[in-house]
Amino acid sequence: MSVANGTRPFGLSDIKFTPAGGGSLTDIPLAKSLDWTIEYEEEELTGDDAVAATRYYNQKVTGSIEAGGINAAVVAVITGGVLTTTGTGATMKTVVAVKGASIAPYLKLEGLAKADDGTNADFHVVIYKARFTGPSWTLEEGTWVLTAADFTGIPDASDNLVDFVWNSTTAAIT
Repeated sequence: MSVANGTRPFGLSDIKFTPAGGGSLTDIPLAKSLDWTIEYEEEELTGDDAVAATRYYNQKVTGSIEAGGINAAVVAVITGGVLTTTGTGATMKTVVAVKGASIAPYLKLEGLAKADDGTNADFHVVIYKARFTGPSWTLEEGTWVLTAADFTGIPDASDNLVDFVWNSTTAAIT
């Protein structure tokens, strides 16, 4: 793979997540944005009135997502709620019950953007162990409901924090 392939990603084609320990892939429909920042911890060695050395530690990844609409499966996962569906046809009803003790699980979060450089390449960001915090929705006259949530990612058991992946050929999130 040439590094030049996929170096100009455009837009956001997909966001999906799985439980951090493995499990079913959940798609975030109508993905609008995925923002992330790697946060560092810095230690300095000082002496003789000078800084002799610095050391940076990748501590965590913080960020947010935004998507169009409100999807019950996504709401259940990002809130730690329990999804139930009852009835059929005209009596079908889906409820996501979020309790005071509900805890959002750790997830492996992945976003994809296709290249805009004349290739069939793409770019992925993989955050290995993230937990959503502060999901929010607004019902407002004249506008669509959007799903928004912040997240914090920490290293997983293998010390994976975040991967930046350039594929020479577009690859689906798996």
